[in-house]
Amino acid sequence: MLTSARILSLIEEKRSSQQYRNYLTVRDAVLKMREVPLERIPETALPSAYWTEELSRFLYMFDASPLVIDQLRHHTYHITGIQVYGYRTGASSAPLFAEKLEALKRLDETGLFVPEAENLGGFGHLIDGQLVNIDTLKYYESMVAMGRGGALEAFGGEMRRTVMEIGSGWGGLAHVFKRLFPNTTYICVDLAELFLFSATYLMSVFPEAKVAFLDADGNGVEGAWSDYDFIFVPNTLAHEIKGESLDLCMNTVSFQEMTTAQVTEYVALADRLGAPLLYSLNRKRSVYSTELTDVHEIIGERYDTTEIPMLPVPYTKMMDSLRKKEKVKEKKEKGDKKEKVKFEVDKGGLSLEKSAISAAKAEKESMNYKHVVGRRKIVS
Repeated sequence: MLTSARILSLIEEKRSSQQYRNYLTVRDAVLKMREVPLERIPETALPSAYWTEELSRFLYMFDASPLVIDQLRHHTYHITGIQVYGYRTGASSAPLFAEKLEALKRLDETGLFVPEAENLGGFGHLIDGQLVNIDTLKYYESMVAMGRGGALEAFGGEMRRTVMEIGSGWGGLAHVFKRLFPNTTYICVDLAELFLFSATYLMSVFPEAKVAFLDADGNGVEGAWSDYDFIFVPNTLAHEIKGESLDLCMNTVSFQEMTTAQVTEYVALADRLGAPLLYSLNRKRSVYSTELTDVHEIIGERYDTTEIPMLPVPYTKMMDSLRKKEKVKEKKEKGDKKEKVKFEVDKGGLSLEKSAISAAKAEKESMNYKHVVGRRKIVS
């Protein structure tokens, strides 16, 4: 048990740490980013009512204590909804994570697994000496899907490549990608406030990285993109990005929460910057999205899309959900047989009922998460 004196001493120690200095640097940069005049911001870049509420929940991050930054990953639940409590020692779900990790490794031909980093309060189930949580599995699944879809073929060589992630969240996918392909310039586009998490995290896990922040005055990026490891661009200035072409654009689980106009604009941005490939892990729209048509159709306007088959369960579920589903199906089939013995069903009514069930099933399946790799259309 820590004594009171030791707690106060620890606060002062963490105050002088590199990770806390990183946070202070990022906070200053984010405050400058937020000074973009309203007339320069496209209407599609203004936060939705949903995100306005979400941003208000972590306003405290503008005045985070050294101990909060020391445990930064514990606070990223604002972005992912994942709580550290679920990964406490002895949690019964650990074997399920190990099972799913093994299932993903069977699909991985090139060794794309990167565990959760221990920095800044990294957490997860300890599997073969490595931390694994739902984010770890999601990003691993995304990397494997991109590999299977041919989106990673340009990476890993001597030529420096450039990636843009739209909606970089707390920086988890950026961490994985940069570990696997260090000779990459990684452009993070998101709401400025989210860089309090992602930029602080990435600067701490990659202490030697060269970092730039694009601010309201257009300052921050000097020279070529290739001079930097990470470039942070607020969504309010994304439409003003100019520079060399991209090698890949990515979005995971946030296109589905946007409006049709926003997704259209981001896909157009990837196209304008010459990204030959665009990777998406999204549903066609979130169940809460009332202003979005279909993510995959929008991407398809500028990119020829291919769905990459992965596991028979979404990234949010473990493999045991298949076993539960089979039990439910088996129980239902037994119940159906009993009903057929007891009742005579009008054939016409049965036909209509089957049509309704089929339509409902098709709609449900269309809302599944899909790994999609789009290849830029060549306009003659």
